[in-house]
Amino acid sequence: MTSSIHLFLLIALLFNFGCARQAAGETHQETAQEAIQKIAQAAGIDAFGSIESISYTFNAELGERTFLRAWTWRPKTDEVTLQGETDALDVQYQRAQIASGSADTLTDLDKKFINDLYWLMFPFQVVWDSTVSVESLSPEAAAVVPEAFAGLRVRYPEGVGYTPGDIYDLFYDKDYQVTHWVFRKGGSAEPTRITDWTNYENFGPLSLSLTRDAPDSSLRLWFENVSVELAD
Repeated sequence: MTSSIHLFLLIALLFNFGCARQAAGETHQETAQEAIQKIAQAAGIDAFGSIESISYTFNAELGERTFLRAWTWRPKTDEVTLQGETDALDVQYQRAQIASGSADTLTDLDKKFINDLYWLMFPFQVVWDSTVSVESLSPEAAAVVPEAFAGLRVRYPEGVGYTPGDIYDLFYDKDYQVTHWVFRKGGSAEPTRITDWTNYENFGPLSLSLTRDAPDSSLRLWFENVSVELAD
């Protein structure tokens, strides 16, 4: 009789332990770092090592101003080429050439390159940049975009990089594809720019949004001539 009771208690303990582990798994709250990693993976970051070069044309219309810049980036060597604008020749440089804190023409050019690359590949940049902090948006903050599954806040530190102190709120769907972002220049409480992320296309292993228009039509931004060269 005693042996039967002990066996029953042992089975009950094992059952309760299994249920507790299952419940813990079901209530696991995804961390911000896990979410941004999944967003980057959905965009193709795990296969990025196979990429030899990325070429694209950045287009934007902001009020009366228009921008058009055609770039090629070779990630393995961090070599950048800006295709000729109007009558100018192509400009090619290694990003390692740029001196920290310098104010020369090459630095000004690199600021434009980084701006355009961040627009195209922001989730990758967040994962690669060890200086940024990422946190989950509260349900109230995430409700700014009702159709989004969840949101993250990306903070850039003061005194680091070309745009120190900036904040980006990323909103994504259940497939971890970014649907919107809110840019807060210098960490401002009021949004500086809100854009939708639409028109996704695949280029080799990468999935990229090619259109980033503002809902209020204050900005039109899109990418053309996107191509990815894979390493042999």
